[in-house]
Amino acid sequence: MKRASLLFLTSALICLASGPVFAASPGKKIDSLLEKAIEENAKGAMAAEEAVIAEPEPVIKETPKETVAEAPPPEPVKEPAETPAKKSGLHFAGLHIIPSLALEGRYDSNVYAAPANEQSDFAYAIKPGLRFVLEDSPHEMALDMGYETLRYFDQSSEDQKNYHARFSGLLNGGDFLTFPYDISYAVNHEAREDDLTRELPVDPIQTKTIKGMLGIAYKPGKLGTALSGFYDREWFDDGATAAGAAVIRRDADRSTVKGLARLSYDIGENSTVYLDASHAHREYARAVFQGVSFNGPFRDSDLDEIGGGFKLILQDSLSAGAYAGYLNQNFNHASINDHDMITAHANLDWQVAQGSLLKLNYDRSSYEDDVVMNPIVRSQAGAAFEQTMMDKLLLGIAGSYRNDDFDASTRKDKIAEGRIYADYNFTQRIALGAEYRYSTRDSNTTSFDYDRQTAFLRLSGKI
Repeated sequence: MKRASLLFLTSALICLASGPVFAASPGKKIDSLLEKAIEENAKGAMAAEEAVIAEPEPVIKETPKETVAEAPPPEPVKEPAETPAKKSGLHFAGLHIIPSLALEGRYDSNVYAAPANEQSDFAYAIKPGLRFVLEDSPHEMALDMGYETLRYFDQSSEDQKNYHARFSGLLNGGDFLTFPYDISYAVNHEAREDDLTRELPVDPIQTKTIKGMLGIAYKPGKLGTALSGFYDREWFDDGATAAGAAVIRRDADRSTVKGLARLSYDIGENSTVYLDASHAHREYARAVFQGVSFNGPFRDSDLDEIGGGFKLILQDSLSAGAYAGYLNQNFNHASINDHDMITAHANLDWQVAQGSLLKLNYDRSSYEDDVVMNPIVRSQAGAAFEQTMMDKLLLGIAGSYRNDDFDASTRKDKIAEGRIYADYNFTQRIALGAEYRYSTRDSNTTSFDYDRQTAFLRLSGKI
């Protein structure tokens, strides 16, 4: 039955590829005006060019929940240029409108990321998206909206509906003065492998997030200054196990207010060094749930970080960046240990030959989980190699390794993942992608181990 269902889904996707073009890139991968600036400043990653199908996942996956350290986007980045004949989307009242649609079929060998008694299943996802970009204006603005419905053939408890909206851009105040802004709202579900307790509810935990950023940057020459303010609000729903026991997640509801100052200097046309200093306050809506009530400690804290780094771009062949900092997190409750650590981010994107791209990434940061009370020191590294052939076919291979060191605990998790993938562009506006992924977690607490294989077939297009 499962094989017949997958063959039917695969046939439907291929038929769509040969039929009329709907539209576009996957909902969760839609570009934004500030994406490149955010990546370069926070993690040093390069922006993804606007494409028919979104680029494969980054070498190091973005942490699904909020990390302690986050840097602001100092500069906006406009969309990649397209010739009038090839420019996609619709044009109305000074807006560039790009509808999109992605269809995905997948096989998962271990849906619940379980150490034993694995449950496999087939699933499909439908991901429409819509993007608005302001044209012919001294200011920059983009509105991105996306929706995802995910359906499993057998494990219907894993069915999800996720959506997001993001409004971002920049106001130009003159030759040297800019005001970047970024506001987003998202509804998602916690991935099973991200539940670090194995107290699994029947349905995945739903999460809601609101994020906002407003900044001011002044750069009259080589020397530049920037101030940015951030506000993040997160909500977690409760659940219940198959036996009816309550799974409480509301005690992780939290808000974070942060201010960051940056001083930068252009050493040359292609290189910049910068210094950052930030202060943040994180406040939880409830005390930790223990036993039958919210009678545990509050996890409120203050976070201070200082650091510096550089960015380097050599024409179109090489882009690199690195950052190192010192983070101190002071918890208000005496029962939670204060936390300090060295943070670091580094990246290298190198076009080693025509059509050949090598990507290397490293990240070390502090991470707060919705269940684990103390912070986790998360170190991860990754590498990917991509080869483009005939301007239509992209082949890639990637691998990553992550180490989670739990503060105030002896637990240590090691997560490794390998991927091979291919994307083929039939036209400028429609593409087909396939991917195989193997992931494994090795924990010194054996009940948290898992092995998982997933395969994807994706069809995406845009008008």
